[in-house]
Amino acid sequence: MADTQEPVRQQSSGMSDGAMRQEQRPSPSPSLLPVAHRHIMSSNGIKTEDGAFVKPEHEADEYEDTGECHMPANPEEQRAWLCRLPKWLWTAWEDMADDEEIELGKIRVYHQGNKDGTSRVRMKLHDHPKHHDVPKLYDLTTTRAGYSNTVVFSERDQPGFKAWNPNRVRKDGQRNNQYKVNKNKPYTSSIPKQTALAGYVTNEMAVTAVENDEYRRLTDKRFMEMFHPKRTTRFESGPEANVHSNTQANQAFSSFIKATQAKKPVKKQQEKAVRVSQEELFDLLTDCFKQYRYWSLKALKQRLHQPEAFIKSTVEKIATLMRSGRTK
Repeated sequence: MADTQEPVRQQSSGMSDGAMRQEQRPSPSPSLLPVAHRHIMSSNGIKTEDGAFVKPEHEADEYEDTGECHMPANPEEQRAWLCRLPKWLWTAWEDMADDEEIELGKIRVYHQGNKDGTSRVRMKLHDHPKHHDVPKLYDLTTTRAGYSNTVVFSERDQPGFKAWNPNRVRKDGQRNNQYKVNKNKPYTSSIPKQTALAGYVTNEMAVTAVENDEYRRLTDKRFMEMFHPKRTTRFESGPEANVHSNTQANQAFSSFIKATQAKKPVKKQQEKAVRVSQEELFDLLTDCFKQYRYWSLKALKQRLHQPEAFIKSTVEKIATLMRSGRTK
C-alpha cells in the first residue's frame, strides 16, 4: 500500500499544497459563472454588452379616467331630442337643482301631423314655482330629423369625494404655491366623475310659445317691467332749484351781448320717416305679431317704416330670431 502512494508524491514533489488542491478542483461550468466573469472570459478579450438599457415609458392609462362609461342596454330607450328653448324659459330652468329628477311637464305627440308632413308635438308645463312667469304651452317644430352622430353624456361626482373648497385651511408650505400652475403636469380632475351615455339625439326641435291669452298677459307684463325705471331721483329736503346750483349762474350770464353769426342756408328737408319712440315701436310690433306669427326684418321695415337696426334691436327683446328651418 506504501508502493502505490509513493509515485504520487514523486510527481507532485515540486508543487505546493495549494497548487495541488487547485488542480484537483473541478472547473466551474460556463453556465454557472456570474455575468461579470463571462465578460472577462470572452474569447477575443473584448468585453461584450448584453444589450442597451431602455427606460420604461409611462403608460397612457396612467392619466386617463379609471372609471368606465356606462352604456345603456337598450339603445332604443335612449333616444333624445335637442331643443332650442326661448330665453325666458331657459332662465327659469337655469337655477333649478340638478341633483334630483324633476318632472317639468308633459309632451304630447299627435297622430295627425302638420300639413308639411312633420309631426305635431306640443309641450305643457306643470304648475311649478319656477313656471309662474312663463307660458305653460309650447309648440315643438322639427328643424332636423334623423340621427346625425350626436350623443349626450352625463356625469356626476363619485360618492365619497368632496368638492374643492377655496376657504379650507392649508399648510404654510401650500399657501404660497396654491395659485401657481404646473404646465408640465397633465390636467386631472380633483373629483372622479361617473360618466354615462344619456341618449342619442334623433331630432332637433325649436320650442316656441303658443300665442294664447296667457302668453299675451305675460308679454304685456314684461313690457311694463322693461320700461319701468330702475333708478329714480328723490329730493330729501329743500327746493329743487338748490340742487342744481349751476342753473342760476347760467341765467346770470345769459344777457351778455353775443356776436351775430351768419345764418346758414336751410336745406330742403327730404321726405323721411319719423323715428318713433321705443314704447310705440313695441306696440306696433305686438300688433304685427298678432296678425302673423312669423315676420322677416325686411317685411317689418316695409310695414313700420323704421330703421332696420332700430327694429332688430327692439324685436330681439320680444321675439326669437330663427336662423335655421323653414322660417329662416
